[in-house]
Amino acid sequence: MYPPASLDAVYSRFGVMFFDDPVAAFGHLRRLLRPGGRIGFVCWRAAGENELDHAPVQAAGLAFENAPHLGFADPGTIRDTLRRAGFGPSSIAPFDVPVSCGGVEETLRVVTRVGALGRILRDRPDLRRDAEPRVRAMLAGRAVDGGVSLRAATWVVTAGAA
Repeated sequence: MYPPASLDAVYSRFGVMFFDDPVAAFGHLRRLLRPGGRIGFVCWRAAGENELDHAPVQAAGLAFENAPHLGFADPGTIRDTLRRAGFGPSSIAPFDVPVSCGGVEETLRVVTRVGALGRILRDRPDLRRDAEPRVRAMLAGRAVDGGVSLRAATWVVTAGAA
């Protein structure tokens, strides 16, 4: 473990959304930072902004279930959590990027195993038989030059130790 006030910066990519107690976890990270230290992280925005999450679920004809990885979809929640954990003003900037796993079949393999649809199908494998052809058709309709991409919508967050 790191001693208190021993780090200049802390960075997380898609991890902080899974903290059981975000204020306590960020407070611990804050204590690890030297005066003037910074935290930075990337987290998902709302499901409706993320084609990567909502398009496969919608194509499968299923209802999107709120997921733990979307706990920081609201910038107000991020600001409040960081403030309560001892961080100063934060910068929260949207970042959108097309994500591609390759062609239709490669993308189908990914979206049926990870993300929102993957989670639903892990919990309800009986839905896979009907979901896969529908999702494949949606992906085929988005294919350009043999590749498929879906928009990922994230927040890029930075804050200083108060």
